[in-house]
Amino acid sequence: MLGWFLAMTPVGSYRFGRFEVDLARGELLENGQPISIQPKPFLLLTHLLRNAGRLVTTKELLDLLWPDVHVSDASLNQAISRLRATLGETSRRSIFLETVPRRGYRFRARVVSERRRPFLVHRHRRFALPAGESILGRGEESLVMIDSPSVSRRHARVLTTPDGAEIEDLGSKNGTFVGGRRIERATPLFNGDEIRLGSVRLQFRYIGEESTVTDADDRRG
Repeated sequence: MLGWFLAMTPVGSYRFGRFEVDLARGELLENGQPISIQPKPFLLLTHLLRNAGRLVTTKELLDLLWPDVHVSDASLNQAISRLRATLGETSRRSIFLETVPRRGYRFRARVVSERRRPFLVHRHRRFALPAGESILGRGEESLVMIDSPSVSRRHARVLTTPDGAEIEDLGSKNGTFVGGRRIERATPLFNGDEIRLGSVRLQFRYIGEESTVTDADDRRG
């Protein structure tokens, strides 16, 4: 799972043209089908979508993609070319990415962003997961207090970011399971996943909250 930012209301996806970026799964889809994209072009695309209509400078993109390494503009040009190829365009026939000579790039197409909140469902009750860390267990600090001898006081924790969520066991006696499999390390959570803490079952769900349309042409500056 790809994750770079924290926010209170996660963005679940961006839609533009025939494409969709599913941040929770770290996927680019074309007409609903996942297509291959390398990590740096994916990060580049996501950042441009977050800033649709705004000029994103070359320096900003270099700092984003290579934060600890000095690279030339040629490396960024290569990443842009790979992204263009994935989106089926070229610099001469640009549908989505606008090159602003000697300054940077702008995402020029309309973008629909869907915001959604993650929840845990337990005994038909819904518990909203805030951004950051949530503890699950029998203790008072737990987001979902579970009164069961099979559940430890600090049984597991869920980490929520705008691009998704993951769960990690905290050394519990009876284990944490996702989809019927006991987890040994931090594990991504997807919509509808069943979580089991000892013998207690919960479900992880995303619930759509709102959609925002960005008309890129209205944000030029």
